Amino acid sequence: MSDGTKRDTANRTPKRTDQSVATTSSSDQDIAGAKIVPQASFIVLPSKGNPTLRCQYIDKAEIADDPQFWENSDTVTFMASCQTGSPEGPETQVRFLRDATSLYFSVDVHETSGQHAEHDNSQQVWMGNNIEFIVSPSSRNRPFHDEYEFLFNSSGCVNQLHWDGIRDVNLAMRWQPEGFECHFSNEPRFTDDRYGWGFYGEIPFCAFRAEAPNSGDLWRLGLYRRHTTRDERNLMMAWSPTLTDPPEFHVPSRYGILRFE
Repeated sequence: MSDGTKRDTANRTPKRTDQSVATTSSSDQDIAGAKIVPQASFIVLPSKGNPTLRCQYIDKAEIADDPQFWENSDTVTFMASCQTGSPEGPETQVRFLRDATSLYFSVDVHETSGQHAEHDNSQQVWMGNNIEFIVSPSSRNRPFHDEYEFLFNSSGCVNQLHWDGIRDVNLAMRWQPEGFECHFSNEPRFTDDRYGWGFYGEIPFCAFRAEAPNSGDLWRLGLYRRHTTRDERNLMMAWSPTLTDPPEFHVPSRYGILRFE
């Protein structure tokens, strides 16, 4: 979601300790332009089409906050304008891993100064500076159909929504992903950058309306960031820019691909 209205349900201030995100299953059919990006870290521009991020399989680990837990993960770095695809703001780095039961995520959010903009309204995380995931296990090319949305801010607040064909925020926010965990840090975890924040977490696959993915399965994935600069410019950034004006995040044809290994 880029703008709009939402509410708090599992929208709360999570604990600060360990684990990651999940989604559901799908096949490669109907996902045009998907390709594997061989580098471990890359910045996406629109000319690259629908980018793909590999999600490596790992044995279950108990301590997801240990950097060694993430050694085999590919890293997405994005900073491009959602509207134009041109580099626009500070970098955001995202990592995904999975085991037999859960999908894990780790995010480093870089800032241009030591002041991250706090947003204290846990019921409307989308209204302030935030990081957003949109995950869809299906290959439907219709916005707000079978989309799972997660929003995070530096105050440690989280919103979670499931869009199932009806564009109703209150209905979408009734979804309570069982077993969801998220933990926050006051600085990026994988760089020496002094400015920024981070979070990592877990969502068991059973929280979604699908089976755990098999190797080779593809899910749609949107990664976004809303960032307000010191001069109060409101930047909307994306891993796979939607190229819409005004900026809109729910554009399935522009989602990237999460490929399960």
